[in-house]
Amino acid sequence: MVRTAWFWVCLTGGMALGWAPPAVAQAVPTTPARGATAGTLPPPGTPGGAVVYQPGAAFPASGQFFSPGVPQAQLQPAGYLDPAVDHAGENAAQAPLPVQQEPEPEGPWQQARWITAWVSGSEPGLVEQKWDSTWAFPTLSRDYPLVITPGFRWVFFKGPDRPHLPAQALDLTLDLRWICPLGGGWMLDVAVTPGLHSDFQQETSKAFRLPGRLIAVWEQSPQLKWLLGLTYLDRDDVQFLPVAGVIWTPDPCHRLELAVPKPRYAWCYYQDAQLSRWWYVAGEFGGGSWAVERPGGQIDVLNYYDIRLVLGWEQKSKTAWNAFVEAGYVFGRNVDYLNGPGDFEPDDAAIIRAGLTF
Repeated sequence: MVRTAWFWVCLTGGMALGWAPPAVAQAVPTTPARGATAGTLPPPGTPGGAVVYQPGAAFPASGQFFSPGVPQAQLQPAGYLDPAVDHAGENAAQAPLPVQQEPEPEGPWQQARWITAWVSGSEPGLVEQKWDSTWAFPTLSRDYPLVITPGFRWVFFKGPDRPHLPAQALDLTLDLRWICPLGGGWMLDVAVTPGLHSDFQQETSKAFRLPGRLIAVWEQSPQLKWLLGLTYLDRDDVQFLPVAGVIWTPDPCHRLELAVPKPRYAWCYYQDAQLSRWWYVAGEFGGGSWAVERPGGQIDVLNYYDIRLVLGWEQKSKTAWNAFVEAGYVFGRNVDYLNGPGDFEPDDAAIIRAGLTF
C-alpha cells in the first residue's frame, strides 16, 4: 500500500507541474452543458464526464446523466470519483461537453451503458463485462434527484491453476446516490451501493457488501472545485480510499482532475454543433472482492486489486451513441485470500477497454 500511495502522489504531482492548457486556435462557444456525474475505481469506477455519470469508476471511475432543470455548475463535481461501484471503467466517460446542449430525457430513465475490458500479458488474465442503467427521481427538490443505478459486472479469470482461481465472479449492485446542497458553494455527494459479490456457486453472507462514500465539494468558481471525502469499500484488503483534490476547467476544451484516487486530464481536439472528440490520460484503482468456493468446498473471500494508467479516446454526440476506447498499463497487482493459502503478486499487464452509452 506504501507503493500505491507513492504512485498517486507522483502521478497527481506530475500532472500539476507538467501540464499547461494549450492555446485555443479558434473561438469556442461556452454554453454550459446540463447534467450530472456519478462510475473503477475504478475504477471506480469512474464513473464516471459535460457532466458524466463514472459509479466508477473505479474508476473510477467514469455515460451521461441529465436531470431536467439542473445546471451544470450544481451537479458536475465529484461524480467521477466512484471506486466503490466500478473499479474498471467509470472514469472513461467523464469528459465535459463544451458546446452541445444535450436533449433532456423524458421520464426517470436517463441512460444505459455497456463496458468491456481485457487485461492480459501475465497470469491471471481478466475479461470484464459490465452493464448498468441510470434512473433519476425527484426528492426534496427537482434539481437534486435521487440517482439509482442497478449494475451487473461479470469477471472471467484466465489461469493460473495454482493458486486456484474461480473461472468467473459476478457483481450485482444497486447504487443509490444523492447530491445535497449546503449553500455558499458547498454540497455533499452521498451514496451507498449494496451488492452481491461472489462466484454464485454457494450461498454465504460473505457475498454481501455495503460500500458507501461521502464527498464534500466546494465550488470556489465555475472553473475551480475542491473535493474532500472518503470512500468505504467494505473489502478485506482495502477498507477505505480517501478522496481529495481539485477539478480545474480553465476553458471548455481542457479539464484537469487533480484528485485521488482518479487523477485525469482531458483535452477536446474537435467539436461542432453535433459532437465532440476527446483525448485523456488517467490513473485508477482497479479490482474487486468476491466470496468463492475453494477446492474441497471451503468458503473463502478472493481479493484482487491493481493500479491502472490509461490513455483514452472518447466521442460524445447529440445524435448517436457516446463511445470510448482506451489502452494502458496495469501494475501493482495483488491476489490474496481471506482464510486460505494462495496469495501472490502477478506480473504487470496491459489493458484494453471500450464502452458505449445510449
